[in-house]
Amino acid sequence: MVTEHRALPLLGAIVLAALLAVACDRLMLPSRSTAMPATPTSVPIAQPSPTPEIRESPAVVVTPTQGPPLIEGRPYLRDTTPGAVIYYEPQIGYQTVGKVKDAFAAALKILEQELGAPAPEKVALFLSGQDQFTLLASAHGFPPTSYILGFYSPSPQQGVEDAASGVYLNADGESLFHTLGHELSHAAAPGLPSWFGEGLADYIGTRVEKEMNPRKQLDRMQVYRRVVRDAVNDGTLLDQTALESFDLRADHACLELDRFYGQAWQLMEYIGMTYGTSALRGLVASYRDNTQSGDPFNAVLGTPAETVWQKFSTDITENLTTQERVDQSLDGMQRLAGQAEAITHDWDLFIAQTAPGQPENPRDALIGFGERWVSLAQQTARLAAPGRALSIRDLWYRYFQSMAFAMQDYAQGNDASANRRIAVANQAYSLASAALQESLLRRPSLSCD
Repeated sequence: MVTEHRALPLLGAIVLAALLAVACDRLMLPSRSTAMPATPTSVPIAQPSPTPEIRESPAVVVTPTQGPPLIEGRPYLRDTTPGAVIYYEPQIGYQTVGKVKDAFAAALKILEQELGAPAPEKVALFLSGQDQFTLLASAHGFPPTSYILGFYSPSPQQGVEDAASGVYLNADGESLFHTLGHELSHAAAPGLPSWFGEGLADYIGTRVEKEMNPRKQLDRMQVYRRVVRDAVNDGTLLDQTALESFDLRADHACLELDRFYGQAWQLMEYIGMTYGTSALRGLVASYRDNTQSGDPFNAVLGTPAETVWQKFSTDITENLTTQERVDQSLDGMQRLAGQAEAITHDWDLFIAQTAPGQPENPRDALIGFGERWVSLAQQTARLAAPGRALSIRDLWYRYFQSMAFAMQDYAQGNDASANRRIAVANQAYSLASAALQESLLRRPSLSCD
């Protein structure tokens, strides 16, 4: 907040006092750290559950006892559902176990519908709290990283004789049902390249989440489509070679993982939407069985991989939902607000560097400031603003336009009119800033933001 300005030359002391009383109290936009956070975090979306290359590791020890089985020294309760046996820690509510049963049944149905995949041989589902899950992940060779929400093990567990493989889930993590579908996809369609398998697993997990929690699935879709659009726009979208060489066992920054999983997943969504589920099945068979030489995309889809990438990039940036167009408009307003902050910063410097008694007339500088505000108003008027974004855009336009007129009045020596326009601008700014901040904070975001 600007709290002090030195006088402009050639402005009378009385007029300047009035100007300062009205204008100088609010010519600086609040910093983004307080008014418009660059990365809102109000609705966290958990990151995808990575499934690095399966490696042989020490088996999780399940100790037979007279009472509940002990897994890594902790007691577990046991339940069954068609196709699976469920081991869960006692503190996990049975309501959660019941929902996992429903999600498991939904996952089997979706795997059949989307991939034509038969149900995997009987699976053991392990539901653990955060601490115990970390121990189990470590026992299977995974680093204790915060982004792991689940993993799949194709090996029978020592002491578990009623299952052929295991899916381990962090019951305290976000997107439990998505993670379950994700890991079961690995069980149903093994042997795929890492990037393709992870994208397909998120494709299946998304449909399981939709069955169980449609609102969360929509939020997740919105967030990761935005991640991929940002990658397209800033030139960091991964090509096929980069996806194929992405090492999930390496230490990656959060955003790198978001982009890898988001892009692999959204590419599967695009292929399914554009070419149909039969194309996905064909690619799965081609990659898993190595039935095609050369480019599997060209062999199965009739389109080279490079062309598929180009069309995918265009589609995700241009084929937007209504909510995505609203978000795009909000992002545009945030950028314009940042430009306005730069103008007011320069204004403060101009005031501070203009000493009383200097002969130079500030009129040219005032005209220059006015032109910059006019440019912001024009950019705002051209900004598409569907739905609820329209009223917010109109407030920013009023703010920028009022500031432009105020600079014009100052340049013409009409200080009283300029002060009135500043008052209008102040009011518009307060309303616009609050409305934009509220909309950004309500927007779902990644948990690592």
